[in-house]
Amino acid sequence: MQPTQQPTAGPSMPPSPMPTMAPTSAAVLSLVKKICDDLLSTCNDISTEGTPQSKALAWLASDSKLEEYEEWRRIQRYVLATVAYSLEGWGSGGVVDWRYGPPDECSWVWGPYDSDKIEC
Repeated sequence: MQPTQQPTAGPSMPPSPMPTMAPTSAAVLSLVKKICDDLLSTCNDISTEGTPQSKALAWLASDSKLEEYEEWRRIQRYVLATVAYSLEGWGSGGVVDWRYGPPDECSWVWGPYDSDKIEC
């Protein structure tokens, strides 16, 4: 009869919070790292499916031009997308999706006749 193994000395540390979504590009990974390093609570929100933060990151990750943007612009697009998803989201009655509208994320147009505009 063989002796049983002894339990470990203590519990292991939990993994650092990271989104459950698997980012597909270096630009997205870099953005997630910066967000998680600087804003831990937001990092947790990115990990929670359905939050404005997770929707904004998914939207940003789907942008075919993401790799072309400088880091400051990736952050700006993420932040503004988070705000948009927090308010109404994209589409009918919501904020125009920058991928299909104006090339600049600082041009927001919405309303029944695209009459309401915000520019940053």
